[in-house]
Amino acid sequence: MKPIFQKSVEPSLPLFSSAFRFLIALFFLMLAGCAEDGLEELKEDLGPQVPYETRDSALSKATGEQNPTLIRVDDWHVSETSARLLLGDFRTFSLLELLVVSKEWMNNQTIINLSLRETKYESDGSNTEDHYSNRLVIDDNPTNSDFSVGYQPCSVNPLKRVRLPEGAQVQVFKIESSTQVAPPPILVAKSPTCGGLNPCSMNYVNVKFDELLSFKGETQRFNCRFKISNQAPYLAKVLQNCVKYLVTIEDGRQIPAEKCTSVVNFRIGKAD
Repeated sequence: MKPIFQKSVEPSLPLFSSAFRFLIALFFLMLAGCAEDGLEELKEDLGPQVPYETRDSALSKATGEQNPTLIRVDDWHVSETSARLLLGDFRTFSLLELLVVSKEWMNNQTIINLSLRETKYESDGSNTEDHYSNRLVIDDNPTNSDFSVGYQPCSVNPLKRVRLPEGAQVQVFKIESSTQVAPPPILVAKSPTCGGLNPCSMNYVNVKFDELLSFKGETQRFNCRFKISNQAPYLAKVLQNCVKYLVTIEDGRQIPAEKCTSVVNFRIGKAD
């Protein structure tokens, strides 16, 4: 049995973090300092084609064991997602705060309860906020196939099981993988316990590749980048997932766009 998410609204969920508003200001400062247009990267030669299984193998190796029963109570993280046109002013931005509230075993199943708060900020200055809970239900003694990455769009976190629509064809090109040791995200490094890391540094795996996705007679190119660390809480192991692509606007011009999800803060929970 695959893990099942059950969502329910929780209007009274309190704020988890006093630094939430600071994250908003930090994010927009980061955008203001970014002058990369992304167009040249999307026009480069695709290079050698590789089997998509090679891509999946690289991501599976980087994320480690695909077993959500490893999630800990009190695991906590904040992630930001941005979508923007790289040659214009349009952008959207959202923050998602996630806390693992409880973990229990019942009828040969592991049940993990999550509390989440999502705030979406639009380019016109408006925002919406949603508080809700999720329940992750997992059969005990899961097999590797239950939690394998499988093939899915590179804009999707590889820890999630999302499949491409039937009839879609994908080609993968020029995959690159590298490792580095570096400090954790800034807010983690500034916390008194460094989010539970000791020493206060992380081993990262960087995976980069290009995809061509063909569906219903149209083909779209994606430039995909992942930054992954097994030292982060299970649900925050994919510390950054960015995808660049071309958007066709009303006058027929193609403008580069980018969507990124980045973990900006986390805390490792209690061991079982």
